[in-house]
Amino acid sequence: MRPTNALLVFAALLVAGAAHAQVVLPGDDIQASGVSYIVYTEPGAPTVEITVVGEGVRSGIYRLQEGTTLTQLVALSGGVPTSEEGERQIVTSFIRVLREQGGVRNVIYEATTEQAIREPGSHPPFRDGDLVELDITYEEVRPPVRFIDVVNTVSRVASIVSVALLIFTRVDRL
Repeated sequence: MRPTNALLVFAALLVAGAAHAQVVLPGDDIQASGVSYIVYTEPGAPTVEITVVGEGVRSGIYRLQEGTTLTQLVALSGGVPTSEEGERQIVTSFIRVLREQGGVRNVIYEATTEQAIREPGSHPPFRDGDLVELDITYEEVRPPVRFIDVVNTVSRVASIVSVALLIFTRVDRL
């Protein structure tokens, strides 16, 4: 058993969280449950094995055919969540590719998801052991003030002032 496979299985088990079918990793006697193991390759084609982690995506271990693009990987992992108009949130998502070099994982590629999709030639080719991190941030956005909201507020204030004047006028007469 290769130590990198054991570490990848352990990391994916920690990250995945959701229960999936039991998996036997190819070429090893490792069995893993509660982990996603996705294979995206033609039979017999050279492959690389990477780990995908992130919020709102299918975290797990991915065995990909060499030459698979970052855009294809994002699609395989479930894409990046977007906000609905009613949620009034702006979603910013970043993609990072980390590669082990000298016992340390270094960021070798970082971009917003939009940049990564628009500039497919800028992605580095995947290598065994790469880690792809999808990071999503949410920012609350205040809704714009509409004319009807102003009219409703002025109407309520005018009603309260009218009632107060009516009460004070009646109190003065007593």
